[in-house]
Amino acid sequence: MPGELRQLCVLVVDDDEALAGGLAWALSEKGLRVAVVTRGQAVPEMIPAIRPDALVLDISLPDLNGITVARVVRARWPALPIIFTTRHDNEGETRRALSLPRTLMMRKPFDTETLVAAIRSVL
Repeated sequence: MPGELRQLCVLVVDDDEALAGGLAWALSEKGLRVAVVTRGQAVPEMIPAIRPDALVLDISLPDLNGITVARVVRARWPALPIIFTTRHDNEGETRRALSLPRTLMMRKPFDTETLVAAIRSVL
């Protein structure tokens, strides 16, 4: 992998622990540092602790909607890129998510190379 992604950190937020763990492993194999949380409420405390370069955020979380999490993030860290992920095809939700600056939407399932390309594009 080209050096530009080495040492970058990604925070993966997904309540599906198996998926989040798989993403963390795959991104780590590509040279990225990865942290994982399974609840949206953990995101505001994790960001200053790990200082991620990008956020991979599931829209459907059990405690907070991913769009709500993104709005909290944008209020405190406006430059942090967000890649939303979802299994659902909800046009209104997609429109709301993409109305935030520096965001992308990815439909699950996706492969690691597609996610890495998305991370590159938002940085």
